[in-house]
Amino acid sequence: MGADTEPLQAPHSHRWLRYWLACCCLYCSAWLPQAGAQPQPPEPGSLMARIEAVERGRFTNTAKSIAELQEVLAKAQPASDEALVALLQLGAMHLRVGDTAGLQSVRLALELARDGSDGRHAKRAAVSIALLGYTEAVAASQFGAARDALDSVSDLNFAELPLLWQLAYVQASAKVSEQVGEMDKALALRLQAVTLAEQSKSTWRHAAALNNLVFVYLEREDLTRGLQAAEQALALTQTDANIDELARVHNSISMVQTDMGQFAAARDSLVKAIDYAERSDPRLHGMLVGNLADIYLRWKDYPQALRTAQEALPLARAVKDRSGEALAIHNIGLALIGMARVAEGKAQVQRAIAMEQENGALTIVSESYQELGEYLEQAGDLEGALQAFEQYRKTADEQDREDRRKALLEAQQQFDDSLKRAQTKALAQATQLQAKQIEARNLQLVLWSLLVGSGVATIVLLALLTRRTRAANAALASSNADLADRSERDPLTNVGNRHQLQRLLSARGGGANFQGVLLLIDVDHFKQINDQYGHAGGDQVLIELAQRLRAAAREGDAVLRWGGEEFLLLTEVSEDGGAALAQRVLSSAAMVPVRLADGREVALSVSIGFARFPLLQGSADVDLVWEWEQALALVDQLMYRAKALGRNQAWTVLGSRAASAAEVAAQLVDVDNTAALGELVLQQWRGPVVGELKPGAAP
Repeated sequence: MGADTEPLQAPHSHRWLRYWLACCCLYCSAWLPQAGAQPQPPEPGSLMARIEAVERGRFTNTAKSIAELQEVLAKAQPASDEALVALLQLGAMHLRVGDTAGLQSVRLALELARDGSDGRHAKRAAVSIALLGYTEAVAASQFGAARDALDSVSDLNFAELPLLWQLAYVQASAKVSEQVGEMDKALALRLQAVTLAEQSKSTWRHAAALNNLVFVYLEREDLTRGLQAAEQALALTQTDANIDELARVHNSISMVQTDMGQFAAARDSLVKAIDYAERSDPRLHGMLVGNLADIYLRWKDYPQALRTAQEALPLARAVKDRSGEALAIHNIGLALIGMARVAEGKAQVQRAIAMEQENGALTIVSESYQELGEYLEQAGDLEGALQAFEQYRKTADEQDREDRRKALLEAQQQFDDSLKRAQTKALAQATQLQAKQIEARNLQLVLWSLLVGSGVATIVLLALLTRRTRAANAALASSNADLADRSERDPLTNVGNRHQLQRLLSARGGGANFQGVLLLIDVDHFKQINDQYGHAGGDQVLIELAQRLRAAAREGDAVLRWGGEEFLLLTEVSEDGGAALAQRVLSSAAMVPVRLADGREVALSVSIGFARFPLLQGSADVDLVWEWEQALALVDQLMYRAKALGRNQAWTVLGSRAASAAEVAAQLVDVDNTAALGELVLQQWRGPVVGELKPGAAP
């Protein structure tokens, strides 16, 4: 495909970004100044300078790095900073080449240093042991074990340690948070790491911290900040050129460009990264070739994606990189599906998923199922797509239901920031009003003291005081009411949010024995809308949809933004079980395109899962009892069925012969069979015909 064209984006997740982050091994910082000392670079030729050379990848292969570190250890004082850091680096090198005995000897040496040193060095040895355990767990994709290793020293006072010990621990903690989907926490840690790295006066550490920050911005879809961080990292790296670091920074720039849809530029940036990595780090080289295959997938150049992924596979195997091997097989499978070799490609992707399951990388497994479902949907294998989406939902629930919605992270953060600003403003107003009330009470005391000598004047002043106090109380009540209202509204769409839902459920008994009609509404192809019209255009679509939902709903119905491009509509039980409401929502969403501020029109449709609760049994007069979370999970399954079977439609459960909510959920897993047997009754409604969102988009 020509380099000057920018074809449309195929559905794809950020799975490859997670892999890039997991491959960037973090070692303890080589230069460790004394606590409270002004950071200074290590003296040229010193032991610390030699360790830093290893850390930065100045040696062409691992064997030379190990030899250099062993020579440093022979010259360093036992339990000194130089010895501790050299041991940690040496452990990472043994881990890289699979030398179990060497790794064990390093761990033993660190334990001896911890147990036989004074308080200061004992703490540093303990942190080194924790970081070694973390590095070992990350290499095995065991992120729970990585967190446990870091938690083993979380009670230490890190402020007493040198700055770069703090930096190493913060970077490690951030990586674990990223891998388990705690992106808000990860962002705070990465920003803290950038500050620490800048304070260290180490250019390359500052660049590395910025480069790590890029990933978090990408996950939050904050592409502008991501590109700024990557370009700042590149500027710092070019002042202190190292081909390994240049490879990583160019790779980060490529990732941002890919998410921006600039595939030709992304490919060119990645080719530069591959050229640097080929001369410095075989493991990084294989990983970057795998990322290049991903770009070709998103470019829809499936034959080139297949060739590139096949090139990445032996590179990953040569360095025993199991995650890289799984990624290459995964991309081979997606390319085959894109080339209409569906059965062959599906088998390859399932093989890659099995490998990641063995690695314990549940987040990657979840995203892999999502990708598989999207590719199968485009290939016309709707049954396979539905099965993949169901697996995606199950694995995502094991992690956390919130982590499945990456778009929710940015939206929720925007809401939280807005709420904090509102609370701060309201608090300031309340403080002023309370000050006025105190002033009024003081005035009242003075007036009472003058009552005996000036009765008439006192009466007049008391009247004024009463009026002033009432006005202050009214203003305070109004401020509190305004704050309460804003805390329950989504700042973008002005409909209700999760706080409002919590209040509504609390009024109904906290969601126990839930009753009502619940609709879960998801915008179709929302990522493509963002790609084509920008995030501002996507925001306009969400605002317009919220208005249409309010118009379609009845008085007393609750319209809520659930997160990202999802909305909830909660109403009282109706005779038709919500069918008429679902049909109105489908029609109001799709009948008229959304007109953007620049005059462009966006075709809009939604997918809906809904149900009436309690759900009537098919063979008895007794209603099933549903908890709120069970009801939400049910309509979530129905919504994914609507998306998998073509979108722009609504699905509901009319009845079931199940004896419990859990049995209904189990019936939905094998829905075609249970429906054929009469155990489960489903119904479908289709929305009006809408135009394609963009050429080549799935209907």
